[in-house]
Amino acid sequence: MSKIFADCGGISTVPPIKNVKPLGTCVYVDVLSAQESMGTNLDLPGSTEVRVNEAYVLDVGPRVPKEHGLEVGQRVFISGPIVFGPDYQDYKYDTDGRKRGMVDYSAIKGLSIEED
Repeated sequence: MSKIFADCGGISTVPPIKNVKPLGTCVYVDVLSAQESMGTNLDLPGSTEVRVNEAYVLDVGPRVPKEHGLEVGQRVFISGPIVFGPDYQDYKYDTDGRKRGMVDYSAIKGLSIEED
């Protein structure tokens, strides 16, 4: 149950989030920036408009089939919609300003195997 607190100015606020849990067949992902995906530190003009389709898996919903093989920490390719969450400061998944969101497991098309 959500709790709403009113401060002295009468503006309602909600408590900070301490965790995010995907439901059903959703996968919670940490989307790579255009620079990370392309392997460069250069500032890419228009990089905020570049559609990045790589992300790291942060959590897997309880109804994602085990045979799909998704595990926390894997780098994946995504082709489909992502439901982005709000940008929270000091949140445990805040990783270098990356956007985080939910994607259905069927939108994950492959795994990236990283070098050791």
